[in-house]
Formats: sequence, C-alpha cells, structure tokens
Amino acid sequence: MTRAYTLAGQNKGLKSVLSVGRVQTPILGLIVNRYLAFKNHAVASYFTVSAQMMLDAGTVLAKLVVPEDAPVDKIKC
Repeated sequence: MTRAYTLAGQNKGLKSVLSVGRVQTPILGLIVNRYLAFKNHAVASYFTVSAQMMLDAGTVLAKLVVPEDAPVDKIKC
C-alpha cells in the first residue's frame, strides 16, 4: 500500500514517500480522533447530591454515588 499511495501522490506532484502500514495507519487514526475530541471539548457543569440527616442515633452524612454504567443525558451548556 505504501508503494501505491506514493505513486498516486507523485502523480499529483508529491516528492516524498507516503508511508502506509498495518499498525501506523490505525494508530495515527487514534491520535487524530483523540486530538479532535480534545479540541472540541466543551466545559460542562455537574452536580453532586449529598444530605445531612439527623437521626436518633446522631447525624449521618450521605452522598449519592452514581455507577459508572449509569445512563446520562446529553445536555449542552
């Protein structure tokens, strides 16, 4: 594939080698996707839910712990 892409590039005026490999191409795709995700990142607000409860045995502080696989709403702020 490297040879084919290089020849196609040379037909368009490119003077260097276009390297295409079984590992290189997917890794570059991962890097580009991560860069675009970082570039397009939007700041979002989030809230925590906690409560202080007065019981006969004393005061209890409780905090909601949301599981990692819990469904979330896609809200644009």
